[in-house]
Amino acid sequence: MEIGFDSHNVIEDIYLMGKGIGVLGPMQILYFAEKYNDSIKNIHKFSKHALYGFPLVKVMFKCTRLAFSKIENEKINGFCNIEGSVMKTLNLLFTLYFVNWFENYCGVV
Repeated sequence: MEIGFDSHNVIEDIYLMGKGIGVLGPMQILYFAEKYNDSIKNIHKFSKHALYGFPLVKVMFKCTRLAFSKIENEKINGFCNIEGSVMKTLNLLFTLYFVNWFENYCGVV
């Protein structure tokens, strides 16, 4: 629950929140944490705020699902070809969705 799970049963939460994305959800969290370490620390701190907090992992899984749906529905095949990697494209899309969500959320609260 410390980083935004719904319960103390992390395995079950990953299973329930990760339906349709499998291991990609945790992989995207690790990707973002490694690449944007200072940012994720600040976002995590904000997610724990007593008044404005949010379930961080749940949001990140939803952003992963959005990014994956674009790849799954072949909406961005050309971009995948340009990048030369589906995973690199997924990482970029995930980052765009997540940062956009966070900026919009901060603008609302």
